[in-house]
Amino acid sequence: MQCPNCGHEQAANESPEPNFFRPWHIRGRNSVRQYVESLGEEANEWLLALYIDEYFQLLAVDTVARGDVGSCIVPFRKIFSRGHSLNAHGFLLVHNHPSGDPTPSRPDIEVTKRLFDTAKNIEMPLVDHLIIAGDRMHSVMLCEVYRAAPSSRPGQADAPYLTVVE
Repeated sequence: MQCPNCGHEQAANESPEPNFFRPWHIRGRNSVRQYVESLGEEANEWLLALYIDEYFQLLAVDTVARGDVGSCIVPFRKIFSRGHSLNAHGFLLVHNHPSGDPTPSRPDIEVTKRLFDTAKNIEMPLVDHLIIAGDRMHSVMLCEVYRAAPSSRPGQADAPYLTVVE
């Protein structure tokens, strides 16, 4: 039998390779950066949600909002209802800054705090919120301004991207 796409001929005693699903595993911020690298070159703001299971394997990536050059409206309900429909154990947000500066703005920090608190209450944690600008990336949740707020759970200081901010 010959494949019509590549021309490979299968021998009579050769069994076809099984098609295994190999989920993409999030191994850190840099792996997310590589996955969404092209976002840094966009002329308008885009907001993506990456939904993960309990093993940090990617379930889905959704474009949850598109904005203009300097802003993007964050649809909380859309983010959370999609996560619940996937039975996600958490999610990451990634958005771009067309200005080329990945430093979180005050609204970025405030929205991240609100999303984090809401996500904590519905037991689908916001794992991180990353900003991509050109070839640079910044975590909102590692920002000093974000981290300055006290944690409501003891022992979370050494895991700033999971710190509860009130």
